[in-house]
Amino acid sequence: MYQVKDGCPGCGNCLAVCPVDAITPNGLGVTITDKCIDCGVCVSACPIGLIYQTPKTQTTSVNNYVSEVPQEEDKEGGELDE
Repeated sequence: MYQVKDGCPGCGNCLAVCPVDAITPNGLGVTITDKCIDCGVCVSACPIGLIYQTPKTQTTSVNNYVSEVPQEEDKEGGELDE
C-alpha cells in the first residue's frame, strides 16, 4: 500500500496515471484508497516525491490473537520465502 506525505499540492499527476483509480482528491491533496494494487506508478508521477510505500506486513494468528508483523526482506530488497 502507498501513502501520501503532508504537503501534496493536488496537481493530479498521480490521479492521471493510476490504472485502477485508487487515488482520490481530498481537499488537501490526494488519498490512496484500498483499491491500490501496489503497482507504484504513482510514485514516479509525483513531481515532489510525496508518495511512498508503507512497510509490507503479514497477518498472523496465535491463540485467536491477530497481529500484523513486518515481513523480513533479503539484502536485495525482495521478500524472503518461508
